Amino acid sequence: MKGRESGMPDEATWAGFFDAAHVLARLGVIPAGGAIAEFGCGYGTFTIPAAQSSSHAVHAFDIEPEMVDLVAGRAQRLGLSNLRAEARDFMVAGTGLEYESVDCALAFNI
Repeated sequence: MKGRESGMPDEATWAGFFDAAHVLARLGVIPAGGAIAEFGCGYGTFTIPAAQSSSHAVHAFDIEPEMVDLVAGRAQRLGLSNLRAEARDFMVAGTGLEYESVDCALAFNI
């Protein structure tokens, strides 16, 4: 199996590892209320289900612009106006979010 430069497998393989909605429910992310941030959103495997299950803001960060474009495009096609995807090296530049403005943080893809 050929992975991306980051070592992450191709999207179909990655998606086959998880039942994202089940994982999010078991972690208490869904149906928890409040804003969510995902660090290293990758293909949006967890980001999209989180945004679909919440009316609150879902912030998706990834260092790779093509991953952010992919997630933002999916969110737009699905009409998810609560999902905000941003290309950002949050380890260097932080998130740009207000302190304590997020109720749940996810980091599955780092």
